[in-house]
Amino acid sequence: FPDIKAATSLKPDFFERNPDNAADPVALRILSPKAVCDAVMRLPNGILPLYLRSLRLEERYTEAAKAGASIEMHVNNSKHRGTRGIVPLAWLSNERDKLRRTMSWKERGDTLFRNGDYERAATKYAACLTIDGDVSQYNQNALENDDAGGRLHAVLHCNRAACLMALKRYREAVKECTASLRIHTHYMKAILRRGRCFVMLRQFNEAVAEYER
Repeated sequence: FPDIKAATSLKPDFFERNPDNAADPVALRILSPKAVCDAVMRLPNGILPLYLRSLRLEERYTEAAKAGASIEMHVNNSKHRGTRGIVPLAWLSNERDKLRRTMSWKERGDTLFRNGDYERAATKYAACLTIDGDVSQYNQNALENDDAGGRLHAVLHCNRAACLMALKRYREAVKECTASLRIHTHYMKAILRRGRCFVMLRQFNEAVAEYER
């Protein structure tokens, strides 16, 4: 934003520990929610929509929501009302709607899974996977869907695999695990679930290969 002063220093709370990395090397630490809100004010126009989307796809929902609110508040209170310089901010309402649906549908899927309603849980996870796509219906062959990537989609595919395993549909579950691993190659849950599926399918060589990865 033109009226935001350039940052001249980093405060101690600019980065926080990465909850997904136990070793937590400094190089992999992530921006704190407060720092995210500060950073979005200084990102180039073309990167800003992609950055908010990436926060959602990495399941950093709090940061995504706060960043969107920060942008909206600044625009509404500045002379650049309705735009960021010369770039319209119409995308912001669309991204916030995607964030709302992502959080709501995934949570609903989790609840259905915990209640043992595996078929409906799988359907809800599939719906969540279509939020970033150009199609409204999920292809039941997981490997033929176009994924937006990010931790979120790896988790959703893996969650669908768990549903399908509970329904004893192991071949379909293998495909979901494979789709998950295409995004997150070292995702342990997907590796272990695919290995279990291979055991149930009596594909023991493939199962051993999974457990030896």
